Amino acid sequence: MAFKSVLDILLDNIGTKEARSGLSKFTPDETRDSYISHVADFKKSVKIVTGEANGKLFDRRDLAQALREGLSSGNGRVFEFVFHKSNDEETAQAEFQAENKELVDLKREFPDRVHIYWSPIRPGQHYAVIDNGKEAILEEPNHIGNKSFWATIVFDKNRARGWAERFDEYIKYCKRLKFAPAS
Repeated sequence: MAFKSVLDILLDNIGTKEARSGLSKFTPDETRDSYISHVADFKKSVKIVTGEANGKLFDRRDLAQALREGLSSGNGRVFEFVFHKSNDEETAQAEFQAENKELVDLKREFPDRVHIYWSPIRPGQHYAVIDNGKEAILEEPNHIGNKSFWATIVFDKNRARGWAERFDEYIKYCKRLKFAPAS
């Protein structure tokens, strides 16, 4: 257990909910677990924009299971995912399919409610929006690919809804990918 000073305890008690809920880059396993727990609570939608879509977060069985449970338990629930991985669409899709088997399987299982998009440029801001603005997770802007990042949780519904609108505008410039059924 980490030692906390009196000042740390005081700041924890008086800081905003967002400040207390930040995800640290110094505890990447805890950050990934917390990210997944926020995503797992979705009731309507999860919208994620990322760069490399590396396996440390996105090819985890627990993330896929959380999404699967949400998609299975309610009609109309949707998962939308934007990634870049490569400047070439075919290369990006091949790499995504090889490195993100859990998400590809989820797409095959829920073809009408899981949508995976390729972005022609690596987005500078990676983020997730839960339930069209109930909350948003904003990753460290312009963080180095495949490295740990910090993230902040946005609970303010107006700000989080703005990120949902940003996502909806952004996917207009992305290509929805199709994956062959499992053989």
